[in-house]
Amino acid sequence: MDIQDKTKIFLVLVPHRDVRGLLQKQQNTMVKSGINGVYPFPLIAPLACLSKPLDENELKDYAKALRQITNGEKIKLLDISTVGFSSENDKLNDKLTLFGYKLDLELPLDFFYKTKEKIKDVFISPIIGSFLIPDSGSELNKNNISMPVSFRAAALANMFWQPVEFDTEKPVSFKWKIGKLNWLPRNL
Repeated sequence: MDIQDKTKIFLVLVPHRDVRGLLQKQQNTMVKSGINGVYPFPLIAPLACLSKPLDENELKDYAKALRQITNGEKIKLLDISTVGFSSENDKLNDKLTLFGYKLDLELPLDFFYKTKEKIKDVFISPIIGSFLIPDSGSELNKNNISMPVSFRAAALANMFWQPVEFDTEKPVSFKWKIGKLNWLPRNL
């Protein structure tokens, strides 16, 4: 099985490292509480699955548009949630669910119209992921998880993600690379 066939490209929202540090502490707490059968996920929010990476100008345009959608306000973390991460078109045998912090961010249906030829799928309810859970995997305890502060500083980037180390056609781990960060402008 060719791992290159399994590479996925995402447009992701990357919160400032201070917020990711708070989220990392929460992730570490959950790991210490004894979870099994989940995969770690970078502390970012996928917004769309792409057929090709967005170029720097497209990323800058989306960063500006996203700042306008938020009216220059902070993006809040609402609660713990899950969203499907795999689609029927995936070649992975296990369907995956992304577990993390739901954002108070709603993208309008026409948000991606400028690059619609590159957009394969959109995450309707973006969440900052902590773990990927196989359908046959663990249930995570959502109790005693405090919500970190809201954030204003964030960037958009392309993320390249792929499963590695296969054992009987199932992934054992995943790797990812986040491209150049394009920060949301400070002002509208």
